Amino acid sequence: MFRNKFKRKLVTPFLLSAFGAIAAFSISYYRGLNNTSYPDAQEMIAQANGIAQGWHFLLSNPLLSKYPMGLPSLLAITFKITGSSSLILIKFIFAICHGFSVYLVARIGIQMGLQRKLWILAATCFAVDPFILSAATDLQVECLVTLVVLWWAFIFITSAEDSRFRLILLISFSITGFIAVTIRPNIIIPFLLVYGMLLYSWQREGLKKYHLGISVSCFVTLIIFFEIFLDKLYKGFVFLAPNGGLNAVLSCRKEFIPQYLGLASPSENSRINQWYFGYLQDLTQSIHSKQPKLSIPALNHEYIAVAISSCVHRPLESIEVLALKSAALWRPFTVLGASGAKVWLISLLLWTPLTIATIWFVSKGRIYGVNAKLKSYFLLISIGFTISLIVGATQIRHRIPFAEPFYWLFFFFFISEVLTKIEPFLSRWNMKLKRK
Repeated sequence: MFRNKFKRKLVTPFLLSAFGAIAAFSISYYRGLNNTSYPDAQEMIAQANGIAQGWHFLLSNPLLSKYPMGLPSLLAITFKITGSSSLILIKFIFAICHGFSVYLVARIGIQMGLQRKLWILAATCFAVDPFILSAATDLQVECLVTLVVLWWAFIFITSAEDSRFRLILLISFSITGFIAVTIRPNIIIPFLLVYGMLLYSWQREGLKKYHLGISVSCFVTLIIFFEIFLDKLYKGFVFLAPNGGLNAVLSCRKEFIPQYLGLASPSENSRINQWYFGYLQDLTQSIHSKQPKLSIPALNHEYIAVAISSCVHRPLESIEVLALKSAALWRPFTVLGASGAKVWLISLLLWTPLTIATIWFVSKGRIYGVNAKLKSYFLLISIGFTISLIVGATQIRHRIPFAEPFYWLFFFFFISEVLTKIEPFLSRWNMKLKRK
């Protein structure tokens, strides 16, 4: 019995994890280990090469470091290890991260009380999800975000009776929160929401005050040192990343509405993208023509001023755009003109039932224990991400990494409920067949 329990809780999830990692690395190999389709990938690689050359090189070339430091720094470490600019090692790391995410989906499914076959199906479907794999096999931060939010969920629903184990989990939460912020700065909003709720709930369960203090101090200290590092690098205050203002100028632009609706044709989608790059280039040149010696922090301040002016100039139109953008994050299909009819149809067929099951789960009244905690976690992190993604031009790919794993879990929880309801009917049917 103990052996079966051990196999259920550890061995099978690890086998699923290995399957996920192998699947991700195999697809990376098929796509080309040094290939990447992500638009900003080449600039991230250039930033990573700059980091690999050392502090003095970065100080001499501050414009090279315009993206959040997390992924380029990890990439620079792989360049140092391999002695080249090969992406093979980072693709291998991403495959391992995807595999560990599969493991966490399985473990969360077990804690939800899913039948063995259902949590195995949830983990397997997540492991081969084409939209998850697309990010996990490219040079993007998405697979790292997925791993982090699943780890936070696992901690959030875990009942840690041992105070020492609880402290370890809290410190882990703080450290992974800091790492996530360096990778994707806007994750700080969902992180703080979840972190606050976790500390509140554990405090009610008897969390020691000095444990709380250690955890909070750990995160705050790391952020302070990181901000000092950025201040030295950019010679001025930058909050978490230097591209926040550049994203903000797009917040209230109505030009993106066809993409937010998801119905932009290929020609219209191409036109919007060309406008996007042209607008940012013209805006940057305009700012530099007036103030040619602007530092990166000052330039970022100018971008934010333009963003605020753009939103305030037509407030009602801006509110409509922001509301549409927030809804667009959750639509169950990709942009038709960006991904093509085939991918659009696949996304519609896949995401529609997953979205329905998720709506059912979060609106379900009678839900208790671990599932109630998971529901609270998903709502908190969804609200936090929706708010954080208002700044910038929201794309559906930003929703996938933090929501898709839970979509699969909620879908199979829904299947579990359906099977429970129809089980008496199936039993009576089987009995009738046996009698015949």
